[in-house]
Amino acid sequence: MMSGIATETIPPGAHVLCRGFRVSLAAPEIANGIARERPRWCDDKQYLVGQHVTVEPVEGLGARDLHALANGPIMDPSQIFLPAGKLSMAETRAREAANLEQPA
Repeated sequence: MMSGIATETIPPGAHVLCRGFRVSLAAPEIANGIARERPRWCDDKQYLVGQHVTVEPVEGLGARDLHALANGPIMDPSQIFLPAGKLSMAETRAREAANLEQPA
């Protein structure tokens, strides 16, 4: 079972993309799961922003489209974790660019 924190209001049964412990609505072509029903004791029928969402994984390829996956947010590069107070993202990218420009 997958889970994460809702980044937007998510109705149960909706196609979602669960990545990096964040869950957001997604088209069936790129969704990797379906939001599960809320427990009966919950007052809210939907998952609200910041709430924990449990996700039923999509088995196999499902309705997913490989071309849509390649062009979608699931293929966005992950953010690197920077040492707190040491480097900004701009400084890190400048260093990475300089490393690539140096001859081998």
